[in-house]
Amino acid sequence: MFRALFFIVKISFLSAFVLVLGNVVQWNGKTVSDQVKVHLSYAEKAKDWAKDLISDAKKGASRKSAAPVAPVKRKSENEIISSEKRKLRALLHELNSARSQD
Repeated sequence: MFRALFFIVKISFLSAFVLVLGNVVQWNGKTVSDQVKVHLSYAEKAKDWAKDLISDAKKGASRKSAAPVAPVKRKSENEIISSEKRKLRALLHELNSARSQD
């Protein structure tokens, strides 16, 4: 019984000590308590911003567009390969001409 009472008294004194110390000790011209308040306000702003972002994303995901989006037509693989071949040929030609000038 006395151990539990002693533990409660000890925790109470420790809590009071931390509270007084936080209001007395100054850091960068402000008390530690004020510093904590400032940082918590930044966290609240970030939390509000994140909530707005999530709600906007949910609205966008749930909204169904009136006109369906047409699928993107891609070039066939032969066209992609031939364009790459042209680029490589031009590069080789440029390198060969630079070599012959040396």
